[in-house]
Amino acid sequence: MATIEKELIDLKLSNFESYNLSQLFFSLSEHDRISPNKNLVTSKRLFLRLFFETDKWVFQKGKGKLLFFLQNSSRSDVINLVGNVVDIVDDRSFIYLTKTNSIHLFKSLKYIKLFILWKYTLKKETSLSKIQIRKVINILIRISKLSDQLKLVDFSKYNLLINFYDAEPIGNFMAQTLMKFGCTTATLSHGVVLSERDNTVIDYSGIELKGFISDYFLAWNRFSKREALKQGIGESKIKILGIPKFINFESSQSNSIVGIIGVILDNKSGDKYNRILIEMANKFCEKNSYFYLIRFHPSFSGSEYDNIINSKFYLGIDKSDSIDNYRKGVEFTLIANSTVFIELVYIGHKVYRYGSKDIWDKYRDFYYNTFSNFDQFQNLFINKINDSEELFNELCTIKDVKKSYSLFLENFNR
Repeated sequence: MATIEKELIDLKLSNFESYNLSQLFFSLSEHDRISPNKNLVTSKRLFLRLFFETDKWVFQKGKGKLLFFLQNSSRSDVINLVGNVVDIVDDRSFIYLTKTNSIHLFKSLKYIKLFILWKYTLKKETSLSKIQIRKVINILIRISKLSDQLKLVDFSKYNLLINFYDAEPIGNFMAQTLMKFGCTTATLSHGVVLSERDNTVIDYSGIELKGFISDYFLAWNRFSKREALKQGIGESKIKILGIPKFINFESSQSNSIVGIIGVILDNKSGDKYNRILIEMANKFCEKNSYFYLIRFHPSFSGSEYDNIINSKFYLGIDKSDSIDNYRKGVEFTLIANSTVFIELVYIGHKVYRYGSKDIWDKYRDFYYNTFSNFDQFQNLFINKINDSEELFNELCTIKDVKKSYSLFLENFNR
């Protein structure tokens, strides 16, 4: 079956004649290629989108020369991460998305016309399926509405666009738009980004890096930089600025509780690792007279692993409201692929990581505090091995994150 990306090469669509549609729809194309039956768009939903407004774009105008853009309003962690960077600059401009429910019958006439033109061109000049065409048009409508709401914005006044993030269609549209005005563009990193390892699995297909088009990639750490270099991004485009989550972070100093360990689980795709970690915790606690807590991924109910949890040593689910509060209740943590690994390293908490060393081991290049079987884990514990400093250099790199971002942004706000 044809991929969306390839079918859109050199294609011109009404309202988007000056845009590189192959780049614009790269992320959608990859998700469609790997999981074609996910995020399906029905004809009814597409028709309703022509008339109903479910998204509203807010433009906060500032006097400075920096423009921030956030297209995701559904994840609080993303909003907080971007917000930390935005709040560094007092006179910045900010475009972000909020939810609304409204009808615009007059405007819909324009979108109906575009809908007909897009559908005709895509059917005539591509080999895309009906489902793929609906997915593409769904995004085109959303971007067209954004474009209409921002017609009065003078993009020529800005020196830098800070985007979250440019591989995704709407963020990609903003990057391409600002480039037309001669504006420098930068994209924020949002977690553990990997170069391509397995192009049949979303998390390992390298979408964030392969879809990068901006002038700068604002990396969290040395690890992210190496992955970006592997994917072919030029070194001059990569700026290591640290983890935005810790721009305003202040850790309260308190001793951890000895005799209790924490187990942090991955999401459902990491089920294999989750089971190994729980089995390790069971064996370790029995051998060393310890107890353990489990911090479940938000996608879990908390009962998924009842059949392998040893109730003799299990103290229950950790429900701490932050990672900093979590670490106060445990002596050290067992983890595998979770991004929380990086957060714990930043706050100086001891972490022992299970590493499978295969392509699905996100941190496979690091042997620090890593074990692949129980004997190795026990050896780390008995010998009090703690390579936290080395892990910080690789996975966090920047201690004063606020200063790092401030210095970078100041260069464009003069």
